[in-house]
Amino acid sequence: MELREHLGLSFIDGEWVKGEGREVDNIDPGNLSLIGKFRECSSEQIRAAVDSAEEGFREMRKLTAKERSKILKSIAENVEKRFEEIARNLSQEGGKVLADAKYETMRCIQTFTIASEEAKRIEGEVLPMDAWDVPNISNRFGFTRREPVGIIAAIVPFNFPLLMPAHKIAPALAAGNSVVLKPSSDVPYSACKLFECMLDAGVPKKAINLVYGEGSTISEPLIGNKKVRMVVFTGSTATGKRIAEVAGRDAKKLSFEMGGKNPLIIFDDANLEDALAGALRGGYTHAGQVCIATGRILVHEKIYDEFLKKLVERASNRKVGYQLDANTEMGPLINKGRIDAVSAYVEEAREKGLKILCGGKRLSKNEVGYEGYYYAPTVIADVSQNDRIAKEEIFGPVLPVMRFSTIEEAIGIANSLPYGLSSAVYTQSMEKAFRCIEQLDSGGVSINDPTAIRADQAPFGGFKSSGLGREGLKYAIEEMTEIKMVYWKKYS
Repeated sequence: MELREHLGLSFIDGEWVKGEGREVDNIDPGNLSLIGKFRECSSEQIRAAVDSAEEGFREMRKLTAKERSKILKSIAENVEKRFEEIARNLSQEGGKVLADAKYETMRCIQTFTIASEEAKRIEGEVLPMDAWDVPNISNRFGFTRREPVGIIAAIVPFNFPLLMPAHKIAPALAAGNSVVLKPSSDVPYSACKLFECMLDAGVPKKAINLVYGEGSTISEPLIGNKKVRMVVFTGSTATGKRIAEVAGRDAKKLSFEMGGKNPLIIFDDANLEDALAGALRGGYTHAGQVCIATGRILVHEKIYDEFLKKLVERASNRKVGYQLDANTEMGPLINKGRIDAVSAYVEEAREKGLKILCGGKRLSKNEVGYEGYYYAPTVIADVSQNDRIAKEEIFGPVLPVMRFSTIEEAIGIANSLPYGLSSAVYTQSMEKAFRCIEQLDSGGVSINDPTAIRADQAPFGGFKSSGLGREGLKYAIEEMTEIKMVYWKKYS
């Protein structure tokens, strides 16, 4: 079978199959052309995928650490062999600028490579049972082992259609689990290409299953399926809470990376050029459709006007265009629903009299050269804590800018929301930097770097309503394994 024929198919029980649910168009968001069509899965197909994963798990747990490591390394090599093709497809269907699509593809390769090493480092520990003089305990030999959880349901969003599946699947396979992946219906082909690379690498066919579907379709047959022992999810906090309710009925393990309203704090001693670069990267990479995008900029009052003037100038000059064009700096939003949501936030701000200093509108074909879901890079000034755009995740190219006068005020504003995913601080003062590190309620803090920074080998996740558990290969493997305690009586 030609590789192209797999695009839009599900992979269930070791076979590429056509979905039995509704037909969906795969649309290029940059020019609204039809890339192709695919069908979502029926509830029966999703149950079949879980049944297949049950068999696949029995195969996976028999593999040695060396065998799992070799497979994961081969997946990375297969993605690398098809680098240009995979990156270009990602860019086209996801609306991501080609350079960023290539960067994501590189990180996908890196993630599977790191996982191949971590597969050989899954260790238990020996416990000194004679450390305490407790009757009937001290004459035991005690040790722990880490064992795979079982079937893992992985639900991922549109914005990183290679990297997000990689961060779910790679550690799962490294630990000996099986996976049922449900990607976003906005980017179906990227998952197909990744599955081709995995199958060519020798992953047991029933250990990985690919299904498509929306909330009501997948909820009971996948998340509520008693055979599924863990759910890993990236997406909004609201969706995560609904998934947790279903998964909680069977006390499944959960690892969630959810919403954020990430603050970027700029003190008056900051390197302004670095701070501007961080704001632009954090606010406009992938048109702001990044979970660790900058959601609020807090600027010290002494440099507020100067920073704002330069930010508006650079945001206004940012080149918006078709994602595959070489000179494009920012591409489209993913779909009509997303651009409508962004527009609604900005229009509400306009109606309330907030200062929209640049952008604040959908871009026409005459302005971009293409009919697509394009929104202008937007800066909104003099925003207060009570404004909706300062409290809710916009997931678009909109930067609300606020002013502060003291470090206490900045930290208080940053911590005032129920989110805590990523924070960034620009300052030349070690004292301010360490105070922010200690007091900011977020899973990651960047000093003189953007909010939108992540290393694939590092722990990644949020505080409060931004997440449960941690990703990052070593840390994800810990989440995806169970600890078994063994007591061994040495003598009578």
